[in-house]
Amino acid sequence: MTTARTPSGLTSQLTQLAWPLMLSNLAYSMLGVTDTLFMGRLGQVEVGAVGLGWMYAFTLTLLFRSYTNSVTTFVARAFGANEPREMRKWYGVYFTISVLLALIITLLGQPLLNWIVQLSNPEPELAKALLTYARIRLLETPFALLVILNVGFLLGVGNSRIPLILSWMTVILNALLAWVFIFQFHWGVAGAAWGAFISVVVQCVVSFVVLFKLHGVMRPLWPHWRDSARTLRLGIPMGLADLSEVAGFAVFMTIISRLGTLELAASQIANQMASFGFMPAFALSAATGSLVSRFIGEQSVTTAQRVGWRGTVLGGSFMTLIAVAFIAFPVPLVNLFTHDPALVALCVQIMRVMALYQVVDGIAIILGGALSGAGDTRFRMLVTVLGSWSLLVLPAYLLTENGYGVQGAWMGALIYITAIALIYLWRFWSGRWKTKTL
Repeated sequence: MTTARTPSGLTSQLTQLAWPLMLSNLAYSMLGVTDTLFMGRLGQVEVGAVGLGWMYAFTLTLLFRSYTNSVTTFVARAFGANEPREMRKWYGVYFTISVLLALIITLLGQPLLNWIVQLSNPEPELAKALLTYARIRLLETPFALLVILNVGFLLGVGNSRIPLILSWMTVILNALLAWVFIFQFHWGVAGAAWGAFISVVVQCVVSFVVLFKLHGVMRPLWPHWRDSARTLRLGIPMGLADLSEVAGFAVFMTIISRLGTLELAASQIANQMASFGFMPAFALSAATGSLVSRFIGEQSVTTAQRVGWRGTVLGGSFMTLIAVAFIAFPVPLVNLFTHDPALVALCVQIMRVMALYQVVDGIAIILGGALSGAGDTRFRMLVTVLGSWSLLVLPAYLLTENGYGVQGAWMGALIYITAIALIYLWRFWSGRWKTKTL
């Protein structure tokens, strides 16, 4: 395998791997945006229910999703070392463990969801709608984990174009099914959830067909305990970091929901727009992590370090352009979702804070991906677990309780992500990640 070593070569490799992922992320963002757009025709409660319901369901499965996604690091490392048997071995190990994890969340997910909703205590009408949506979305977990496994393997070998096709196939199917279920069958939030569920099942089946055609039969393996321990040592900290951050953000949105339906709907709309902004960052994070792991597999740590910095610069530049759009054109962007004057006005206020949030969070996302690709996942876990609750949830709670409203809550989020970005910058600059092994 030939790889480029020059700075321009690294930029080319990053962008070639990242641009299909950006479009894939656009597709996955459209899944949420489609539901939000459709629910916007039904009412504020439905908008809030879809956003909060998916956040709760996603939070419950995120530990397992992130663990399964860590297959990319092992496959990329083996790919860089030119060891195809190792690549297939890690796929088989992850397949077996991911199926077992899917069985666990299938058994425990529904009771945990009920407990979370009771604990958050939203308005009765909102609680009923979000439970309807979240319970259905939980059913897709086994299929979603297998999609993540197949896509993670493809990304590890440098193939991001097949995931692009799979993602857009899913979003188009979801939009068609959701429109039929919501507006023709009049199923409301349940229609949106069933449309997403069926789309993920179809995506899972197609991903196996494609993987078989490209790489032959990929057999599940009953893992040796040492291999299991290696995957858990890498994947569980990644999962706990993601879980803590998303759980913290779910609590953050719950705090906002207590301010009122208007504040929750405005935050949900602003968050959906921000999801478009994060597409370059998440794509570059995945590409950066994959290339960092690959170059370490090739015994080229210096090149891996250059990849990390190059990805950060590219991501920061993308996010700055998006932040400018948030500041310069807030009303036209919000009008894509709603024309309610009160809702538009509040969304615009939130977007002013989120503009800076986008830039800082983009840097944190990409450096987090670089550290994960290097295997430095425990440090990222510790920083995220401590920071998400002390610097995200606590400031948001204190600011809203002291009369600063929804703008105060988002200022708390800005404080959190700025601290995380600075810590990641220090960690990557220090080079301590270079000593980590799988």
